[in-house]
Amino acid sequence: LQREHQLLAEALLEYETLSAEEVKQVIAGKKIKRPNPAEVRRSTDSLHHNPLVRIHIFEEGRK
Repeated sequence: LQREHQLLAEALLEYETLSAEEVKQVIAGKKIKRPNPAEVRRSTDSLHHNPLVRIHIFEEGRK
């Protein structure tokens, strides 16, 4: 029982929240198959890297 609590504590520190299915996986000694929040934040940081978008609209015949 103490080992299961330790595994759950470690998983909660890494993922912050767990679904019921993920709790069962952790208690069974299995790895959770989803990216940890730090990896997700790193991958989405690049989306906010350059928020400025320039759009140029040209009418036909004008430059």
